[in-house]
Amino acid sequence: MVSEHLFFEGHCPSRIRRSVLREPLPVRQKPAVPPGSERFFSSLFGYVGLSTWAYRKSALHRRLPACLRFLGAKDVPAALQKLEDCPDLATPALSVVLLGVTAFFRDAPVFDRLREELATAWPGQKRLRRVWSAASSDGQELYSVAMLLDDLGLLDGCELLGSDCRDEAVDAARQGVFAAPVANKLSPRWREKYFQKSGECLQVNSPLRNRICWKRADLVSEPEPGPWDLILWRNMAIYLEGPAADRIWKSLARELAPGGLLMAGKAECPHPGVDLEKIAPCLFRKRFSPS
Repeated sequence: MVSEHLFFEGHCPSRIRRSVLREPLPVRQKPAVPPGSERFFSSLFGYVGLSTWAYRKSALHRRLPACLRFLGAKDVPAALQKLEDCPDLATPALSVVLLGVTAFFRDAPVFDRLREELATAWPGQKRLRRVWSAASSDGQELYSVAMLLDDLGLLDGCELLGSDCRDEAVDAARQGVFAAPVANKLSPRWREKYFQKSGECLQVNSPLRNRICWKRADLVSEPEPGPWDLILWRNMAIYLEGPAADRIWKSLARELAPGGLLMAGKAECPHPGVDLEKIAPCLFRKRFSPS
């Protein structure tokens, strides 16, 4: 609808304006969720001994088209039939849904600050230091920490553990083989010191690989027993329902040693009731108990 301003005799504005009464913008509708999606995800997770209760339904549904393409299924009923006919497809299909996005030294300023913290606090205390990468994906972040610790001369006094709920991710991390474009993002200094050629790829050298233990474990069910001096838990909380994320934040904080560090993702922050204080972007420290 278009209307014009009215002007009365004796009033002659230098410019006549037109105003347009715009129709309200349509409300953006959420994409329809295909029937049977809930059952499909419950079945998929169930095949590998996991549950969907902790994960945001919207996050799972966003990965449904990619999962159907992976399974070669035209719709949800066909995907369910594929899993029933070949349960071995469940593990790789789960990796499509729970896509682990990671990188060596991801968010370089965060690792720079972590290096400062480790170099300041760790050398003077002659005890075993424990590092756990929770939801470690293919291990790039834990390998980054291992390189950092070795460069600081601290690795010999450390125990390192990486865990993930996906068998494929754990196997990939244990092998430590990465496509050349992935490894080539590292500085030449890191590549020359810690990697070796493996066909068309690069592999973490055995002295560094042998310093890390890897295991399949479901963080949603229970954390790895502490105390830990450093926990890496990055870019998983954003995919969880609020109560589930809060529960994990609290459990991780409990397993941290006093003064221990937790590295999270850029968009992740614990509930105010969690016993952690932010000391830098993505870095939190467990408060020391009053003496």
